[in-house]
Amino acid sequence: MPYRLNGQFILEGISGGFFYTLGGLGIILIDLSRDKNKSVLFRNFYMMLGIAITVLSYVVCQIFIRIKMPSYMR
Repeated sequence: MPYRLNGQFILEGISGGFFYTLGGLGIILIDLSRDKNKSVLFRNFYMMLGIAITVLSYVVCQIFIRIKMPSYMR
């Protein structure tokens, strides 16, 4: 978004907030996978999906931080 500084901040804030929320959803899915009343198939599905979503969210948030602050944590 060239020449639209406020629009860029809004877009980055919305996308960053989305991925933080997605990471929280992944942790909730991991917690749901511990329920003994569900079948093993659903528990394994929740576990794999929760881990995948959490890792994806972490990686994307790290990419956002490296784009905004290139020399951060190096």
